[in-house]
Amino acid sequence: MADTAGETDPAKLLPVQIKPTFRSEFGLKTNPDIVGKKVQVTGLLEAYFTVPGLKSPTSIQFADGSGENPGEPGEPGEPEPPAVTGLKIHDIQGDGHASPYKDQLIAQVAGIVTKVEGNNAFFMQNPEDDGNPNTSEAIYVYKKSHGLTEGDQVEVDGLVKEWVLDGYREKLETDLAMTEINATEVTKLASGVELPEPIVIGQDRIAPTQVIDNDQFAVFDPAEDGIDFYESLEGMRIGVESPQVIGPQKYGEVPVIANKVEGKVYSPQGGILLTEESSNPERMFLLIDRDFVAKAGDHFNGLVTGVVSYSFSNYKILVDQETLPELVEREMIEDYATFEQKENKLTIANYNIENFSAETDQSKTARIAVSIINNLKKPDIIGLVEVQDDDGQTASGSSDASQSYQALIDEIIAQGGPEYSWTDIAPQYNQDGGAPGGNIRLGIYIILNAYSLKKLRKGQLQTLLPMKMAT
Repeated sequence: MADTAGETDPAKLLPVQIKPTFRSEFGLKTNPDIVGKKVQVTGLLEAYFTVPGLKSPTSIQFADGSGENPGEPGEPGEPEPPAVTGLKIHDIQGDGHASPYKDQLIAQVAGIVTKVEGNNAFFMQNPEDDGNPNTSEAIYVYKKSHGLTEGDQVEVDGLVKEWVLDGYREKLETDLAMTEINATEVTKLASGVELPEPIVIGQDRIAPTQVIDNDQFAVFDPAEDGIDFYESLEGMRIGVESPQVIGPQKYGEVPVIANKVEGKVYSPQGGILLTEESSNPERMFLLIDRDFVAKAGDHFNGLVTGVVSYSFSNYKILVDQETLPELVEREMIEDYATFEQKENKLTIANYNIENFSAETDQSKTARIAVSIINNLKKPDIIGLVEVQDDDGQTASGSSDASQSYQALIDEIIAQGGPEYSWTDIAPQYNQDGGAPGGNIRLGIYIILNAYSLKKLRKGQLQTLLPMKMAT
């Protein structure tokens, strides 16, 4: 079921379990004419077909009160309660992670559209702050085919929900929900209204720098807990002045910090390090796009603005692409191994070659080969991480990686390096993690003719072998 009869967006559909008790009257196979009718269901909201759903219903009634209600036989359905009026957005957001008006109808909630998320959703914000830093002045609104643009001043009627947006399969167990209004009516009052000024992180508000959460949500404490801090800004326009990039872009997300914190440890390239004392809650993710190239130590030359959202287990800043300032790149300084090859000295290195297979493009293969020769200085033994099978992520049913190893060996030779031999224990197909069909594993390269593996029985998957320690 959905809020509207013609809804097709999977994220806005709620599957309902129909028990035999209700099937004769509400089963669609025998009652196709009920499609489009408004229904009220009481049940358990939990994972159903890997998405939010209603299971084990105790009551199903049509909006007019007809239908079965085994829990209260003979009683008509209660009339829909009147919508709550006179609310500001901060009232709906409340002082915590869940709205005090969850599952209630509200009406005439005013705001300015600050971000349009496709045809069916937008963010709006009240430009007047209530003076309470713990309550957000903005909210996510779902309205199919809303037809709005940024700068529209609107009033919204609808149902307040706590809704988990985009995420992984287990998102209902792992992710936070966004407070949203599932709108039944949106009235545009004006257009071209100036957007609220962004709250500048590091100036107007200071993000916590040590703790993400230390009380299991028992106390809402944005001053100490990072997860509460970003919740207090949910949906709002924020800004970060000349943020520093602390890692590469992945899935369109660029991790940044507003500024460095005295006493914290940073990598020479500008990355922030996880320590026992700090989980680095000041780290923010700018959601830009998957083609954006950035590395640790780069920084943006000006104010980056956007709205605070949440998806895939992290708060994100949906940046304003049109005003995104120039990225100033840090000079690239390559790392080189400090050891030198010496007679009777064994050199060992570890290298994550990131989902490498015989299908990997030639340019990446060449880069890895050159780095083994020049940066790692041709180590005698290399432990390889994330070697995929021969056909990469193709669903072939085979986890053999012979061709993957040989492709890199051949390129190392072509680049003037030594010839390596290899060994591994292939994983069981699609059972050991990694990208489906890829079957990543650990492998070992050994310089041929210089060293060789001792001729012992090789271990096999799910076979335990006795182990002897060297003396």
